[in-house]
Amino acid sequence: MPNDEPIQWLTTAPNPNVKATGFDASQRGWKLHAVYALDSATWESIKTRKAVCGVTPAHGWGVDLYIEDKCKNCMKKLSLCEE
Repeated sequence: MPNDEPIQWLTTAPNPNVKATGFDASQRGWKLHAVYALDSATWESIKTRKAVCGVTPAHGWGVDLYIEDKCKNCMKKLSLCEE
């Protein structure tokens, strides 16, 4: 799955309709997913892109600086792990 765009490691965005607050604010996806996107890409332009593993976010992509674990399926597709 070669692509000329660099990989951005992003999280799935939380549901904007949930009024939850607190440290997780209803966030369910606690993994970083590999998404092909330029550094200059807008959120609007990448919100429906599939991750390398095939995940399509229901509410777009986001960034969470506290999430550090990368998706194992993305890692496998990119041949970045040994399994």
